[in-house]
Amino acid sequence: MTARSLLLIIISFLYVQVGQGQCPDRLAFAQQIKQTQEMPDAQAIASLKKIQVAWQKCYPQNDSTFAYLLHLLGRRHWLQARESPNPSELAFKTAERYTLAAIQINQQQLPQVSRANLVNSYLNAGILNYEHLNQKQLAFGYFTKCVEIAKIYPYKRSLGTEASYYLTQHYDDKGDYIKSLEWAAFTLKWSQEAKDSYNEIWALNQIIRCNLILQRFDEAKRILKQQIAVINKSGNEESLGLAYLKLASLAYNENNEPEMNNWFSKALAIYEKQKNRNQTTTTLLNWGYSLIKNPKNHVLAEQKLKQAFQLSQSISSKVRVLDNLGSLKKKQHKFQEALQIYQEAIETYLPSLSKRKMLNPSAVSVKSISKSDYLLEVIQGKADTWLDYSKAPQGGKGALQNALKTYALADSMIDFMRYEHAGEGSKLFWRQKTRGMYERAIEATYLAGDSEMAFRFFEKSKAVLLADKLNELGANQQLSEADTRRQRALRDSIANLQNQLAALPTTDKKRQVLQTRLERFNDDFAAFRKNLETTNPAYYRYKYDNSTPSFHNLSLPSSFLGEGSFVSYFVGDSAVYGLVIQNQAKLIRLKIQPADYQKLANEFLNLCANRAALNAQYPRYRALGYALYEQLWKPLHINTERVVIAQDGAFLPFEAFLTAPEGNEFLLKRHAISYTYSAKYLQPPTPRRGSLNINSFVGFAPETFAVGLKQVPLSGSAAVLQEVGQDFWFGKKLVNAEASKDNFLRHAPNARVIQLFTHAEADSTEATEPKIYFQDAALRLSELNQTEGFAAQLLVLSACKTGVGANQRGEGVFSLARGFAALGIPSTITTLWSVEDQPTYELTKLFYRYLHQDLPKDVALQRAKLDWLAAGGAADALPSEWAGMILVGDAAPLTSTFSISIIGLVIPTIGWAAIAGILLLLAAFGWWRRRRLS
Repeated sequence: MTARSLLLIIISFLYVQVGQGQCPDRLAFAQQIKQTQEMPDAQAIASLKKIQVAWQKCYPQNDSTFAYLLHLLGRRHWLQARESPNPSELAFKTAERYTLAAIQINQQQLPQVSRANLVNSYLNAGILNYEHLNQKQLAFGYFTKCVEIAKIYPYKRSLGTEASYYLTQHYDDKGDYIKSLEWAAFTLKWSQEAKDSYNEIWALNQIIRCNLILQRFDEAKRILKQQIAVINKSGNEESLGLAYLKLASLAYNENNEPEMNNWFSKALAIYEKQKNRNQTTTTLLNWGYSLIKNPKNHVLAEQKLKQAFQLSQSISSKVRVLDNLGSLKKKQHKFQEALQIYQEAIETYLPSLSKRKMLNPSAVSVKSISKSDYLLEVIQGKADTWLDYSKAPQGGKGALQNALKTYALADSMIDFMRYEHAGEGSKLFWRQKTRGMYERAIEATYLAGDSEMAFRFFEKSKAVLLADKLNELGANQQLSEADTRRQRALRDSIANLQNQLAALPTTDKKRQVLQTRLERFNDDFAAFRKNLETTNPAYYRYKYDNSTPSFHNLSLPSSFLGEGSFVSYFVGDSAVYGLVIQNQAKLIRLKIQPADYQKLANEFLNLCANRAALNAQYPRYRALGYALYEQLWKPLHINTERVVIAQDGAFLPFEAFLTAPEGNEFLLKRHAISYTYSAKYLQPPTPRRGSLNINSFVGFAPETFAVGLKQVPLSGSAAVLQEVGQDFWFGKKLVNAEASKDNFLRHAPNARVIQLFTHAEADSTEATEPKIYFQDAALRLSELNQTEGFAAQLLVLSACKTGVGANQRGEGVFSLARGFAALGIPSTITTLWSVEDQPTYELTKLFYRYLHQDLPKDVALQRAKLDWLAAGGAADALPSEWAGMILVGDAAPLTSTFSISIIGLVIPTIGWAAIAGILLLLAAFGWWRRRRLS
């Protein structure tokens, strides 16, 4: 070795030693990090970044101390952005990036990292996404992981409790109060273990709230007493006031007026002592509203409400007071005074309106209003007042017309509000909330003799979306990731701005800036929806299409040719209506009361679905069937052979009604009946593009099922499938092992007719997703979105309970039949209850026989049932055997398998001579089939 080389080695060694000597040990780094805790955010961020650079020069970056450094950087960036008057999304994204980097280190299975610290970072990541980045679903995942890890490390449970608070709120926002209740109970348990009275009180409050919403009043009262004991112990008087208000609400529901007044008085004393103006206002507002019910208290009610108005600081608070004052005057039949008050409430939101002229705002002008649910109540109150005024001698037709215009405005508002509310629970809440409004609107159309307007309200009271359950379980898969983020961000931004506006006093100068921003976001959301209509029409139809068909352009099935009728029912709280469209429309208020209808319908349906009970109680069935005919059908004077029915309430088999008190004179013998969810779904479906529809028929008959599916065999179904499928060209019949879930997803979308002999579960609830069974696996409703749609004209579900789901009032049934309809299948044969194998097989065979005679589907099913009754004995005439099979959707005959587009593709390939030969073969086959059928 040369002297030069030896010198270089010595210099390098000394350089390394000096470099390492400049690195503090890990304890010193930790001390430097700790010193940043007392610094302002900007100074702390600068110091932490210097420490980060120094650490990276000295030590590996997979250590808990370094992860803690990154975690603090994320937290400081978050706090700095949160305090900024105009924080950017980038600032919060930067905070998230550091937080996720800390998580990545602590997730490693290494001795020098701490898994317990994940609790801190997951909590921060969740809050960042929940409150600032509008990624609620992502936040939900972080909070869940935070709780799971906190369970392992008890000393981290205070942070886990905070995460469970957000999970509780997450489910509350979705309208899933059962889940919210479960998480609130979890929060309560950990709060009690930690002796954390603040979170314990909050958790108890949420448990009470959920029980009140779920109408579990006794349980709510029990928890309230528990909460008051905790509050008294903690000395938290403000929370005590809230508890007293809930006790007052419970006493109101129990009609215990002295107790109600006592609790309101105690709550008011607390808030006046604290000089809490907002809560004092709320207490007086609620107290005044609660006194309206009893006419003896009207003077006191008005006094409380006027006190609340004087104290009100926000627009939303003033509007709520005026709404209650208007309601009070309406109850006193002081209609003109009530209308003036409602107009003042509207003008409080929209000052440009004229109170003197009683003008309504335009539908577009209410889109940007904060707390629009309050304004909806005002608009509805005004409409109700016009309606009640029209019944008074001085009101007349002018008042009735004003009522109709105001109800139309309320209906438009509901459309806008549904855009902003995501999730089935929220949408269902609005349907229930607005049900009474639609009933009174229909009453107004009845009094005005306006069948056209009645048709609109009938349609809007039913499902504005075909497949809400499908949306909740899988429709979001149809959106790109970018569109999903955009949709969520717009919704959350609108909601946040509305809440900020609602909290500001009317004189606050910030209102105009916030209002302008809100209008901009509403315009952006409108543009986003409009774009989806073109780029993603399927998703647009699921989520945003609230349109209804025109009364004059109602598309009854083309095969009706003037011989059919459309019937729609509305079952309200005080009346039952029937709307009939034959040559002209007529709206009829039926004599049956809603409570009687519900009782008769439920008893009738239960008997029809139970062969043993039906056989034992046939006289009772006969009485029910005739009573329903007399009450629901006879007053409509239907004189056409074919009828389409849009039901409301229980889903009844009208064919099983009896037209005479004795014998078996079923309504089936007079009419071919089919069903639809609403008139909207009588419109011709949009043809699916990109398919040659090669298989005219595809059928599935598993017969036996995989052991894990726990389904009983369906012996004989394969033989029936072979029989019903033999008269179709290009048919595919998949039995036993071939009747698999994958084969269904592969072959069914391109078939003209789909036949299923199998089991299904469609009692859809929050906990159970509808499913249909194949030989190897079950197909869940949400998995239907794996296809791009179906080309089928008809789906025959010869299975148990494929039509019935959890009935949601005004919404019909959530079911597999609806799931397939949402994917473009216009017609479905389905069953309303568990049916026996042999009747199902025979009725299916008879149905196909008539279908091949080019009969409409409803007529084919009617004749199949009539043949069954004619050929069978007394036991076969029981409706449990035949009435459960129904047709939902388009009743037109099947069209030809070959379309013009297909012929256009085929002719250049095989030539005209070959086409002529094929046509001759088709003619010969048709002659042979007619001889065979005859």
